[in-house]
Amino acid sequence: MAERKIVFLDTHAVVWLYEGIKVFSKKSLDLMNQSDLRMSPMLRLELQMLHQLNRIDHPYDILSSLKRDFYFDEEQVDFSKLITQSLSINFTRDPFDRLIVGHAKLANQKLITKDQDILENFDGAVW
Repeated sequence: MAERKIVFLDTHAVVWLYEGIKVFSKKSLDLMNQSDLRMSPMLRLELQMLHQLNRIDHPYDILSSLKRDFYFDEEQVDFSKLITQSLSINFTRDPFDRLIVGHAKLANQKLITKDQDILENFDGAVW
């Protein structure tokens, strides 16, 4: 039996999945159904910051729900290697985007995102 692919989700994709917002493209949904869902640990930090900015409620409820309902998990990474990879990403000044894209690149995996900058600049981005 073939090993399942891994696909990373961007922060907004994680929030939309949790909230049941049906905005995902067919391509994204097909990829999610055929893959194990993962997130960069940077996403956990971004969710906490979004909570502090009152843009989302209960970031840890989001993560525990996704782990339970979608077997979603955090992909571990060597932080030094991640920073080195992320230094080469210069299409954005957003540190979370740089780290999340860097993690997907380092792992040689796809990233589900609707972020137009990422879609235009990272070959592994899918929407």
